Amino acid sequence: MDVQSILKELGLDTLPEKDQNKIIEAMTISLIKRINVEILERLSEEDKDTFDEIRERGDVEEFNSFLRSKIDDYDEMLERVRDEFKEEMKKNVEELSGGK
Repeated sequence: MDVQSILKELGLDTLPEKDQNKIIEAMTISLIKRINVEILERLSEEDKDTFDEIRERGDVEEFNSFLRSKIDDYDEMLERVRDEFKEEMKKNVEELSGGK
């Protein structure tokens, strides 16, 4: 996910860098939580334990490989969650800015 392009789409790229960084951090945390919820809903109890172990090790390649082996549409799921999040953020920004 290219956060700079999302900030631009949301019309937030003109904010001071400090504010952009705060928004990026908050958006990243929120998106990661959404993805984790989606992942955990699809894993068995045993796979959830393995998921936690791999996540604690911090090996991104192993993490993604494991999830791709357990979730048939893993990449598509990531894209869907990201796109839904982006659309929700656009809607929120529009509402906050007076419905432009």
